[in-house]
Amino acid sequence: SHNKLLHQEPLQPPLEPRVTFTIDAGQGGTFTLATRYARQDDDPACHQMILDMGQPTQKLIKYVHFDQTGSYDTWKDMTETVELTPGVHTISFWVPGDQTYTPVNIECITLREFNSASVKLADAAFAANGTHHLELGDYGRMLDNEFFVGSGRSMSPDLQAWMKNYYNISTAYENLLYGDHLTRQERQVEVSTGGVSLPTSTDGAANTIWANTMTSNAGTALHLINLRTDDQDGNDEYWRNAAKRTLPFGDTSVTYHLAAGEPAPASVFVVSPDDDGGHPTQLDVTLGTDEKGHTTVTFNIGCLSTWDMVVFSPTRGADRAGAEASASEAVTGQVRNDLGQCLSAQDAQAANGTPVWNSDCDAQGTAEQTVTYQDDHLMIGGRCVDVLANDTADGSVMHLWDCYPALPSQQWDRNDAGQYVNRGSGTCLTIPNDTTATSTQAIIAQCSSSSPSQRWSAPTPAGQ
Repeated sequence: SHNKLLHQEPLQPPLEPRVTFTIDAGQGGTFTLATRYARQDDDPACHQMILDMGQPTQKLIKYVHFDQTGSYDTWKDMTETVELTPGVHTISFWVPGDQTYTPVNIECITLREFNSASVKLADAAFAANGTHHLELGDYGRMLDNEFFVGSGRSMSPDLQAWMKNYYNISTAYENLLYGDHLTRQERQVEVSTGGVSLPTSTDGAANTIWANTMTSNAGTALHLINLRTDDQDGNDEYWRNAAKRTLPFGDTSVTYHLAAGEPAPASVFVVSPDDDGGHPTQLDVTLGTDEKGHTTVTFNIGCLSTWDMVVFSPTRGADRAGAEASASEAVTGQVRNDLGQCLSAQDAQAANGTPVWNSDCDAQGTAEQTVTYQDDHLMIGGRCVDVLANDTADGSVMHLWDCYPALPSQQWDRNDAGQYVNRGSGTCLTIPNDTTATSTQAIIAQCSSSSPSQRWSAPTPAGQ
């Protein structure tokens, strides 16, 4: 944990007993404050805990009670969680002058935070090895008090943002992280920054870049966990208890050695809770050959902070060869069904959650009807046609969402019958009841050779 001692103002001599602490809340957020105190005798009366006392606007946060400790030299901590806006504040413990109270010896307030490096590295290790745990809690603290009873700690704004990205990634790539037949693979990996090699390990050895390859039915992922720090020792096998801050690296190049006979991936992308809100970034790849004659895949992931997950998209199979677009070629135009209507977005802005439905085809081709099919994804306005909530039940509706290359609910295989089959559910892109009523939201449904609304063209130019 990280404890920060807060400044105490001298006790003023007004008629009303009061002790005040000055707190710099930085960017603001939820804070857990531990007040160290001693009290010889018990007293049922409560102190008022007041934010910014003495200012034109002040707020009673709560009533607090200091338990008996037995003497004025026997110390105890009382923790309270408060919400603070950015900037400097005062926290006062106050008893109105018309009330009697048993004296309390208040020494200091400590701001208690979780060790951000420990939390990040622990969560990265869990995800990189196919495990997960319940962690998020309520009241803005996010780390659930059920699992940290009495710890009285809060999260820094940086850690809060990281945790949200982490859980977005865990949800988006759950098939890859926790899929069937998940197995660790031994692969040779070299990592360098600015041309300087960094030590790597496959077992999380101290002060290394832990390069952990995992495969499952959903594909292959290389997890790069950074155990390097500013000192020569780095983080070791005890990092989950008290980690040092990791040392980030820029211009990070990775060479990954494939096994004998292992095909080169069709594409490679990287995703990280440390970067770009957890969104995937497609990588440029250079293929080579090592001294054993095995294929190598070299790419630059940019910055490596705590944890990067590199995903290798598989080579396109022969069973998908009937589609007009290859794994890397992009085909753009209108996608028309056998009812003569076009797949469309509700609006051209294509914000997350925009419904996908049918509409009469425009001869000029509007932005709402302009669809790109690439890497098994159908995209409108830069976002992907996605099944709401990753659902697999018949009748689940379509909307647009940020594209995730390995998310099955966004992957569509076009078969020889012209049906777009969702890889997550095995069901087909459909207009309910084969209706031609415009603005009917598309769904997934069991594939049927008799359904004209399930037979779609590949993207073709408007008017053709």
